[in-house]
Amino acid sequence: MLNINYRLLLIILPLIITSTITSESFTEIKSVQSFAQTRASNLISIWPRRPPRKPKTSRGSICSISPPYGTYIVWHNRPLFLWKYSGADKQVKIVLREYEGNQDTVWEQPVTLSTQKLLYSKNTPLEAGKFYQWRLVNAENNLNKITDWQTIQIMPSSEREKIQSDLQALEQNLKINKAPSEEIALRKAAYFSNYQIKHQNSEPTNLWSDVLQLLHEINNPSAEYTELLKKYTDNFCQQTPTQN
Repeated sequence: MLNINYRLLLIILPLIITSTITSESFTEIKSVQSFAQTRASNLISIWPRRPPRKPKTSRGSICSISPPYGTYIVWHNRPLFLWKYSGADKQVKIVLREYEGNQDTVWEQPVTLSTQKLLYSKNTPLEAGKFYQWRLVNAENNLNKITDWQTIQIMPSSEREKIQSDLQALEQNLKINKAPSEEIALRKAAYFSNYQIKHQNSEPTNLWSDVLQLLHEINNPSAEYTELLKKYTDNFCQQTPTQN
């Protein structure tokens, strides 16, 4: 019969099992970390270029990001309103009004400051070519402003339709090549970051508000995408934007 030292076996066996599990777990962790780093690198390589320098538009602990940014013209007729906030949370309202005429209120919606973004949600989209203004106000009193009025114009129909056609062609080509949703969003956002808008008596600029809106439209984004998006969005509230 084999002379087995059971006491020694009881000591060694758990160590062997633990060592094996630890080794396998470590390998798995390293593999996950490597995948995450590769994914982040791939996203960075196609991320839209950073915005140009622009003075902050802020009131205390809140910074109004967009729209507008760089240009008052926006392509989306259901714009995404973005701001950065670092204070105690509270209930406010976003108010959107017509710029001309009686400046009638077009849409208003309650929101908490910590949400830091709100998509225009009215059934009727904003009119192409028309000017509007938006700001955040106190939840109980529209006259008690939290941010200043920001003026925007929905892009006129002819140019909107051209861009719509370009984006559809771009997305169709990417889907044929089985590009993931995050890459499609990034490629379309890059299109806007390179699309030049010319204003009278001013330098050409790009559709930065539309860039931001596309980047924020992704459902269930990866952790890497979410982190890069936060850093990128923060650039829009800095005097000198930083790299991703």
